[in-house]
Amino acid sequence: MVKIVTDSSCDLSLERCAELGVEMLPITVNFGEESYRANVDLTTEDFYDKLAQAKELPHTAQITPAFFEKKFKEYMEAGDQVVCLFISSQMSGTLQSATVAKGMLGATNIYLPDTLNVTFALGLLVEEAVKMRDRGLSAPQIVEEIGQLVPRVRLWALIEDLKYLKMGGRLSASSALVASILGICPIITLKDGLVEVVGKARGRKAAFAAIRKLVEKEPISSDYCVTVGHANVPENRKAFEAYMSDLLKNREVHIQDIGSIVGTHTGPGVLGDLVVPPQGGEQGGEEDQGEGHGGPGLRQGQAPGLVQGAQSLGPGAQPAPAEKGQQAVLPQRGGRGGQLHKLLVAFFEKNHGGTLPFQKSVP
Repeated sequence: MVKIVTDSSCDLSLERCAELGVEMLPITVNFGEESYRANVDLTTEDFYDKLAQAKELPHTAQITPAFFEKKFKEYMEAGDQVVCLFISSQMSGTLQSATVAKGMLGATNIYLPDTLNVTFALGLLVEEAVKMRDRGLSAPQIVEEIGQLVPRVRLWALIEDLKYLKMGGRLSASSALVASILGICPIITLKDGLVEVVGKARGRKAAFAAIRKLVEKEPISSDYCVTVGHANVPENRKAFEAYMSDLLKNREVHIQDIGSIVGTHTGPGVLGDLVVPPQGGEQGGEEDQGEGHGGPGLRQGQAPGLVQGAQSLGPGAQPAPAEKGQQAVLPQRGGRGGQLHKLLVAFFEKNHGGTLPFQKSVP
């Protein structure tokens, strides 16, 4: 028998996992001295309620080798072939913990591919693995097909509220203030297992347009569902669906909450979609964007005041310090707005070297 196992960073509900016949292993979320198992002791709704009242951000803790050793012993005794689809190894040490436990047991029936994904992108991989299992594929065959699917997954999202990036030390208070004044929404993707900033937009409507432009760069395969994910902003999600309705028409669309593992680092307000292009597509996203997408002057792979690069947001991840000498790119404006713009840029560069700390950091 082939068994599919994942962790709570996939953001599938317990009910959906039960329908799929998938076992979800819980990652721990710590609010001060209180510890909760994500999606077991702490629902997504309860998490965002607690987060809104928290003076400090909670912390996530990766699953330990000891926990995996106990689980893997059960799988070995049952004689199952087990495909484990966990959070990206670049975001968390969870996969490493599983690898250590597998090695300690000498387990040959445990398969540990690196998904390089998280949240509803990981959820899609789990859903597809279940379909493969139900078609009768063996564990090695599922691992091979998942490996071919991973580089085709396209997740594009906006971050509208920078408060929690500031609270987590990924963004200084003054940098957050500048971004807030300018109404900047970073546009992010998952690339090579990490969160990467690929653009910016001034305001939610422009952010919707920016994501749509990225989605339209490639055809959308009809072999896979489209997923719309959001972090506790159902009304924004409905508006986004309406904006994208012509692209989503006649397609299978899944709606998925972004839960506590990603929400711990980004807070509420994240919103985006996931599509899969036909086989052979190349991931894009690094391009200049015009005024309708946040203003001219965007360098490849950068958002205004955001360092080009990637960021680990998984359990145990810590923000890395911003590098000096990188130039912020802010939209140009004339008249009084241009004068304010110059003052903001001068302040921003004097105090922060023109950067926000969206640097790669691997736990």
